[in-house]
Amino acid sequence: MFQTTISPRVNETNYTGHICNTSIPIWLEKAREPIVRMVHPETAPGGKSFILARTEIDFQSQMFFGEDVEVKTYVVNLGRTSMTVEQEIWQQGKITATCKAVMVYFDYDNQTSIELTPQIKSAFEIHGRALG
Repeated sequence: MFQTTISPRVNETNYTGHICNTSIPIWLEKAREPIVRMVHPETAPGGKSFILARTEIDFQSQMFFGEDVEVKTYVVNLGRTSMTVEQEIWQQGKITATCKAVMVYFDYDNQTSIELTPQIKSAFEIHGRALG
């Protein structure tokens, strides 16, 4: 599991006083960053890395400014060219949102998906939840 702390900013609130739903995908992307950095510590244009192919977010309750949130990220499936991650956003001891995302290993120079290597798969197995 990867864990990321986010401190909500004032500009992420909306007119009702809670965190705007458009901020959540940005937080989730930030929390997936360690996955990319595990494989490629130095990001640069071109080369091989992960690209987001799909994401779905379910909101359970409101989030508010003034309290940090914790984003927990788990690798739940390793496919031939992609991985699925699940994420939970926690604030004040409860889950406020969940996400499922599919990330494809991508060759930017050739504009095509590529197979996850055995080394990449083994690196992520310790961060998994019910990997099979």
